[in-house]
Amino acid sequence: MAIAASLLVTNTGVALAKNSEMEHGFPEKESSAKEMHQLKRAERKAPLTTQCVFNALDKRDVSTITALDAYNAGVRTALTARKTAITAALALTDETAKKDALKKAGEAYRTAVKKQKDDLKAARKALVTTMSTELKTCGESNTNVRSRARSEIEL
Repeated sequence: MAIAASLLVTNTGVALAKNSEMEHGFPEKESSAKEMHQLKRAERKAPLTTQCVFNALDKRDVSTITALDAYNAGVRTALTARKTAITAALALTDETAKKDALKKAGEAYRTAVKKQKDDLKAARKALVTTMSTELKTCGESNTNVRSRARSEIEL
Protein backbone atom coordinates (compact mmCIF):
# COMPACT_ATOMS: atom_id res chain seq x y z
CA MET A 1 0.00 0.00 0.00
CA ALA A 2 2.89 2.35 0.76
CA ILE A 3 4.31 1.54 -2.65
CA ALA A 4 1.04 2.38 -4.37
CA ALA A 5 0.81 5.67 -2.46
CA SER A 6 4.40 6.60 -3.21
CA LEU A 7 3.99 6.64 -6.97
CA LEU A 8 0.96 7.53 -9.04
CA VAL A 9 1.20 6.69 -12.70
CA THR A 10 -1.18 7.84 -15.42
CA ASN A 11 -2.42 5.53 -18.15
CA THR A 12 0.34 6.91 -20.42
CA GLY A 13 3.04 5.87 -17.96
CA VAL A 14 3.99 9.41 -16.86
CA ALA A 15 4.74 9.68 -13.16
CA LEU A 16 2.63 12.41 -11.61
CA ALA A 17 4.05 12.44 -8.12
CA LYS A 18 7.00 10.84 -6.38
CA ASN A 19 7.31 9.92 -2.72
CA SER A 20 8.94 13.28 -1.89
CA GLU A 21 5.95 15.09 -3.38
CA MET A 22 3.41 13.16 -1.35
CA GLU A 23 1.52 14.78 1.46
CA HIS A 24 -0.93 12.68 3.42
CA GLY A 25 -1.03 10.06 0.68
CA PHE A 26 -2.02 12.54 -2.09
CA PRO A 27 0.20 14.19 -4.68
CA GLU A 28 0.81 17.92 -4.38
CA LYS A 29 -1.73 19.73 -6.50
CA GLU A 30 0.79 22.12 -7.98
CA SER A 31 3.19 19.54 -9.41
CA SER A 32 0.54 17.20 -10.75
CA ALA A 33 -1.51 20.08 -12.18
CA LYS A 34 1.62 21.44 -13.85
CA GLU A 35 2.44 18.08 -15.39
CA MET A 36 -1.14 17.60 -16.57
CA HIS A 37 -1.05 21.06 -18.13
CA GLN A 38 2.15 20.18 -19.97
CA LEU A 39 0.60 16.96 -21.26
CA LYS A 40 -2.51 18.78 -22.45
CA ARG A 41 -0.40 21.48 -24.07
CA ALA A 42 1.66 18.89 -25.91
CA GLU A 43 -1.52 17.26 -27.21
CA ARG A 44 -2.97 20.64 -28.33
CA LYS A 45 0.15 21.76 -30.12
CA ALA A 46 -0.48 21.26 -33.81
CA PRO A 47 2.39 21.07 -36.25
CA LEU A 48 3.24 24.62 -37.19
CA THR A 49 4.55 25.85 -40.51
CA THR A 50 6.98 28.63 -39.77
CA GLN A 51 6.71 30.07 -43.28
CA CYS A 52 2.93 30.20 -42.99
CA VAL A 53 3.11 32.13 -39.72
CA PHE A 54 5.81 34.41 -41.15
CA ASN A 55 3.61 35.20 -44.16
CA ALA A 56 0.63 35.97 -41.90
CA LEU A 57 2.72 38.23 -39.68
CA ASP A 58 4.24 39.95 -42.69
CA LYS A 59 0.79 40.64 -44.17
CA ARG A 60 -0.36 42.01 -40.82
CA ASP A 61 2.63 44.32 -40.51
CA VAL A 62 2.37 45.58 -44.09
CA SER A 63 -1.35 46.21 -43.63
CA THR A 64 -0.72 48.02 -40.34
CA ILE A 65 1.85 50.27 -42.00
CA THR A 66 -0.58 51.00 -44.84
CA ALA A 67 -3.38 51.84 -42.38
CA LEU A 68 -1.11 54.12 -40.36
CA ASP A 69 0.11 55.85 -43.53
CA ALA A 70 -3.51 56.49 -44.56
CA TYR A 71 -4.29 57.85 -41.08
CA ASN A 72 -1.25 60.14 -41.10
CA ALA A 73 -2.04 61.41 -44.60
CA GLY A 74 -5.65 62.13 -43.60
CA VAL A 75 -4.62 64.02 -40.46
CA ARG A 76 -1.98 65.94 -42.43
CA THR A 77 -4.65 66.94 -44.96
CA ALA A 78 -6.98 68.02 -42.13
CA LEU A 79 -4.22 70.11 -40.55
CA THR A 80 -3.41 71.76 -43.86
CA ALA A 81 -7.08 72.54 -44.45
CA ARG A 82 -7.41 73.96 -40.93
CA LYS A 83 -4.32 76.11 -41.39
CA THR A 84 -5.69 77.49 -44.65
CA ALA A 85 -9.13 78.12 -43.11
CA ILE A 86 -7.65 79.84 -40.05
CA THR A 87 -5.43 82.01 -42.24
CA ALA A 88 -8.45 83.04 -44.33
CA ALA A 89 -10.56 83.63 -41.19
CA LEU A 90 -7.94 85.85 -39.61
CA ALA A 91 -7.83 87.96 -42.76
CA LEU A 92 -11.53 88.86 -42.29
CA THR A 93 -12.28 92.28 -40.81
CA ASP A 94 -15.78 91.51 -39.52
CA GLU A 95 -15.42 90.02 -36.02
CA THR A 96 -18.64 87.96 -36.26
CA ALA A 97 -17.62 86.46 -39.59
CA LYS A 98 -14.09 85.83 -38.24
CA LYS A 99 -15.48 84.05 -35.17
CA ASP A 100 -17.82 81.91 -37.32
CA ALA A 101 -15.02 81.04 -39.77
CA LEU A 102 -12.67 80.01 -36.93
CA LYS A 103 -15.45 77.90 -35.38
CA LYS A 104 -16.15 76.17 -38.73
CA ALA A 105 -12.42 75.53 -39.25
CA GLY A 106 -12.18 73.86 -35.83
CA GLU A 107 -15.32 71.77 -36.41
CA ALA A 108 -14.13 70.65 -39.86
CA TYR A 109 -10.77 69.66 -38.41
CA ARG A 110 -12.32 67.68 -35.52
CA THR A 111 -14.68 65.91 -37.90
CA ALA A 112 -11.87 64.98 -40.29
CA VAL A 113 -9.61 63.69 -37.50
CA LYS A 114 -12.47 61.69 -35.94
CA LYS A 115 -13.14 60.08 -39.33
CA GLN A 116 -9.46 59.16 -39.65
CA LYS A 117 -9.44 57.66 -36.14
CA ASP A 118 -12.58 55.64 -36.88
CA ASP A 119 -11.07 54.41 -40.15
CA LEU A 120 -7.86 53.39 -38.38
CA LYS A 121 -9.82 51.57 -35.68
CA ALA A 122 -11.84 49.69 -38.33
CA ALA A 123 -8.65 48.80 -40.21
CA ARG A 124 -7.03 47.44 -37.05
CA LYS A 125 -10.13 45.38 -36.25
CA ALA A 126 -10.07 43.93 -39.77
CA LEU A 127 -6.35 43.16 -39.36
CA VAL A 128 -6.99 41.17 -36.19
CA THR A 129 -9.76 39.20 -37.87
CA THR A 130 -7.63 38.53 -40.94
CA MET A 131 -4.62 37.57 -38.83
CA SER A 132 -6.67 35.12 -36.74
CA THR A 133 -8.10 33.52 -39.87
CA GLU A 134 -4.69 33.16 -41.48
CA LEU A 135 -3.17 31.70 -38.33
CA LYS A 136 -5.97 29.16 -38.12
CA THR A 137 -5.04 28.00 -41.61
CA CYS A 138 -1.50 27.60 -40.30
CA GLY A 139 -2.79 25.46 -37.44
CA GLU A 140 -2.18 28.03 -34.74
CA SER A 141 -4.28 30.55 -32.84
CA ASN A 142 -3.30 34.17 -32.34
CA THR A 143 -3.14 33.63 -28.57
CA ASN A 144 -0.78 30.67 -28.94
CA VAL A 145 1.56 32.67 -31.19
CA ARG A 146 1.70 35.49 -28.62
CA SER A 147 2.28 33.07 -25.72
CA ARG A 148 4.97 31.20 -27.65
CA ALA A 149 6.66 34.48 -28.50
CA ARG A 150 6.60 35.48 -24.83
CA SER A 151 7.99 32.11 -23.73
CA GLU A 152 10.78 32.34 -26.30
CA ILE A 153 11.66 35.83 -25.07
CA GLU A 154 11.72 34.63 -21.45
CA LEU A 155 14.14 31.81 -22.32
